[in-house]
Amino acid sequence: MCLAFFGKGFGAFGWTVIADTAPREAIGMTGGLFNGAGSIAGILTPIAVGAIIAWTEAYDGALLYVELHMVAAIAAYWLLVGKIERYAHTA
Repeated sequence: MCLAFFGKGFGAFGWTVIADTAPREAIGMTGGLFNGAGSIAGILTPIAVGAIIAWTEAYDGALLYVELHMVAAIAAYWLLVGKIERYAHTA
């Protein structure tokens, strides 16, 4: 559980990345898209956890589901996010 909460906190760095990299004229839109993706995850995660618990009749699979998402979030930051710099929009 400790690692899962660490991954959740680590994922919160996304707002910092959005604020630092989005074009100044599109910060609201990019933040809204980021928040929308988080809201969709907030809808799907309880459904997935409930289905896992109903299917396996145990919480082990649900904890593994959360842990794998934590590992995926850390791997995404490590492997996909390069140098953080503001996107220069040219008109």
